[in-house]
This record gives sequence, C-alpha cells and structure tokens, in this order.
Amino acid sequence: QYFVTLPNGTSYVEKLNSKDESTYQTSQLGNRSIAFLREVAKGDKPFYAYIGPHAPHYPADPAPWQESETFSDVKAPRTPNWNASCPDHHEMIADNPPLDDNATLFLDHQHRVRLMSLLSVDDVIEAVVNELQDLGVLESTYIIFTSDHGYHLGQWRVPSSKQQPYDTDIFVTTYARGPGISAGSEIKAMVGNVDVTPTMLDLAGIEIPGVMDGKSVAPLVVTEENPFWRPFKVGNVAHVEATWRDRFLIEYKSVGHYDNKHATMWWAGPTWKGHHQSPPGAPCASCPHWWLDGPSNTYRGLRIMNSTHNMLYAEFNPDWDFSGKSGDVFHELYDVNQDPYQMTNIYNKTEKALQMEFHVELQRYASCQGGQSVSPTSCP
Repeated sequence: QYFVTLPNGTSYVEKLNSKDESTYQTSQLGNRSIAFLREVAKGDKPFYAYIGPHAPHYPADPAPWQESETFSDVKAPRTPNWNASCPDHHEMIADNPPLDDNATLFLDHQHRVRLMSLLSVDDVIEAVVNELQDLGVLESTYIIFTSDHGYHLGQWRVPSSKQQPYDTDIFVTTYARGPGISAGSEIKAMVGNVDVTPTMLDLAGIEIPGVMDGKSVAPLVVTEENPFWRPFKVGNVAHVEATWRDRFLIEYKSVGHYDNKHATMWWAGPTWKGHHQSPPGAPCASCPHWWLDGPSNTYRGLRIMNSTHNMLYAEFNPDWDFSGKSGDVFHELYDVNQDPYQMTNIYNKTEKALQMEFHVELQRYASCQGGQSVSPTSCP
C-alpha cells in the first residue's frame, strides 16, 4: 500500500494487489518517481526527489521476473575476518559460535538474492537518468547515490546484518554527478549521512541551519565553474580539504537480543523459487544460533583517518553510560593500517595516556552540536 498526498494537502491510502507481479516494490517506486519527475520538471521551479528503494534490505526478494540461476555461482565474500574467532571483541561477537554448513548456505544464498534485488535498483537508476535526459534537465540536476549503512555477511561470525562499528558496516561508497562536478574525480574526505542534507541545501542556495551537525560537501565536489550553482572559487578546494574533519562519530544503541531465528529462510523449507536449507526439522531448541545484536553491542566510537593515524576506537556499555560509574565500559581499538579487518583489539596494549586521549576526544564529539559554526561546542 502507498500513502498518496494530493496538492491540496489531503491524502489517501492506495492498496495494490500483492499477487500482481507489476506491484513489485522497487519497480513501483521507480515508475512513480518517473511520473513525479515528469510533473515537476515541466516548469522553471527547482525540484527535489528522494528515491529510497528497500532493496537490498532483508529479505531482499528479487523481482518475480528474475531468473533463479542469476549469480548462482556467487558466494558471500570470504574475507580474512569471515567466520573468525575474536575473543577480544565485545561480548556478543566473542560468544558467537563458528558458522556451520547451514549458516554458510544461508549467507551465500542471501548474498545472491541481495545482488539480484539490486538489478531492479539498477533499472530504476537507468530509467531516472534517461528520463531526466529526455526532459532536458539532466545537465542542470545534481544526483547523489548513497546508502544508509554498509553490511556484513559472516564477518566475525555475525550473520547478515549492519549494527557493528567496523568498516564493513560504516563505510559506504557515495557517487555524485551534476554541473561543476568533474567526471571521474574522487575525494578522500570523511563524509557521512549527516552531510547529505546540508549539501543539498547548499546546492539549492538555501542557508544551512546552524543546528545541523553535518557540513556541505559541495565545495569539495563542485570544482568547475557552472551557471547553476552559487559563485564558487575553485581555488578554495585545497583550503577546504586541509580544514576538513579527519574523524567521525559513530553511535548505536542495541535493540536487544536479536538472533538468526528471526529469518525463516535460515531454516529448512522453501526459501525463494524452490531453494531449500538444511537440516530438516529446524528451528529447534538445540539448533545453533548466532547473535546479530545484543545488549553488549551498545556503543559509541570514533573512526579516525589522517596522514598519521587510521584508527577505530569504540566504547561499549549496555546502559549507554560511558562514564564508567554505572558499570564497566568495554573498549576496542584497532590500527586499521596494520589490521584492516579489525580482528585484533589492541586497547589493553595501548598506553594509558593515549587511552585517555581517545576517551576525551570521543566525549567531545559525542556532545558537540551544529557543524556550521566555529564555537567550542560545534562539531568539527
């Protein structure tokens, strides 16, 4: 069902027949987005479209017309930290048992259907770009392609999910195109989801509210003169890069005990187009389970990247009290240059003075407000 709001402010719920293949959600969102673009691009007023397909989020059902053999030989990436025992990590990860054959079958299957569901997202992207071209507004339109988080599929023995502070979950490649953006250019600046809205406002010539923690990325990516954006001096890019942040706050509060048994596809029985899992008779009390989330997975941390440091620092406490007063705070620290897969926690081998430095810096970032000013409480 879809919530439809009319120009006069009234709204209604449109219900579709779920048995009709044409109602596949990703395609519906694409078709409706194109219809919206055709309506709003007719005049001279600027327009904004947010297109957010659910794919490839779980259960990542592919379109009914996709062939089941697509990506049939693809497996979930077997990175060095895949199914790795990491007893020096926080409790949830330290306690997870090895992934067995059944878990591996599920993860490989889930990786394949995620890829298949993205084929429909590819179709939407192609259709939107072609429509903008046909409407004659492509060259005056900014397009940002990104996601809300990364993903892991068996790394650290954690099945498919997204709630960890590690690079698998927090790193997302972002693409942008539009007037003044040099084709094929790349920036290494630390950019986060909090920067998307300030950037869009900046590109639209709208003042960025001081309460927003993020910053506009426009001065980093719009490096050529163009008639569509506010006056911009290309020479400022080097200064912006030199003064840009080199660390980013990451936070997550656990939803509680959450394991693989929520996924019916994990167990024996039909999954998608006749695929089956094993062993028969599951789920059962004696069957293994793996934590996707748990109280120990409540944390805040810093991801630091500059010319001298490439570090991940995180503090864990189930009560969201990082002062140490209400209970122990568990710490993790990784030198990502030496340990790119975050497998060895070096916190306890780090000098006390440096431990305190990380803690104080994290406290500062966790309490900052607003990214546009230069006050002592603003976000760097």
